[in-house]
Amino acid sequence: MASVVEIGAAPGDEVLKFHECFGYQPFGLEYTAAGAAATRRNFELRGVNPGNVIEGDLFDDALTRVYESRFDVVFSRGLIEHFTDPTEAIERHVRLAKEGGLVVITIPTLTGVHWALARILAPWQIAIHNLGIMRRRPFERLFENRGLETLYCGYQGGLNLLLSYTPDPAGWRHPLQAVLTKLQLAALVARRAGLCRGRYLNSSLVFIGRKRAQNSK
Repeated sequence: MASVVEIGAAPGDEVLKFHECFGYQPFGLEYTAAGAAATRRNFELRGVNPGNVIEGDLFDDALTRVYESRFDVVFSRGLIEHFTDPTEAIERHVRLAKEGGLVVITIPTLTGVHWALARILAPWQIAIHNLGIMRRRPFERLFENRGLETLYCGYQGGLNLLLSYTPDPAGWRHPLQAVLTKLQLAALVARRAGLCRGRYLNSSLVFIGRKRAQNSK
C-alpha cells in the first residue's frame, strides 16, 4: 500500500483526510510528546494504527536513516516558514520520500491583505515567520537543486480573513475579528469565483515536486 507522512502532524486531521480521500497508509511525524499523543488518539478514533505516529525530531539523523526513502508522499503545512534558513528542513522532506515520490510543502503568505491583518490582529506572528520566502519566486528557489522535479509552485487558498485568527482577542480586536469572521463567507465565494488571485490576496504558497532517481540529473 502506498504511504503518506505529514511532518508536524498534530492532531493528524490533514494526513487522515489524505488517507480517507486517496487510500494511502497514513503516518505522522510529531516533535512534541503532547502533539504525538493527540495524533495517536485521533488515529485510533479513525481506525488507523496509532503506531503509525512517529514521535521524534525531523533533524534527528538516526530517525532520518530509519525512514529514509520510505514514503510515497511527504508533506508539511505551515512548517518551513518558521526557519530563518529552511534548506535543511526541505532536504529532510526529500530524504524521507521514495524515488518518484512526491514532496508537498505549503506555507502561509503574510503578504498584502494578510500581512496587514497580522499586523493589526496578531503582530507577534510577524516575528516568528520568515517573510522573505512568502513570495512565489523566492519560495520556488528553495527547491532548486534539491533532487526534485517541480510539478507545481504557486499561490493558492484565496483570501483568508482568519489567517491571523486569535481565540478571544482583547479590546478592540474582538469586534474587528467578529466582523472578519462574518466577511469570510464572502471571501470564500470570491475565491470560488476566481476573484482572489496573486501574492496580495492568496493565503498560501504550494510546492509539489517529484523526487528524482539518484542517477538522474
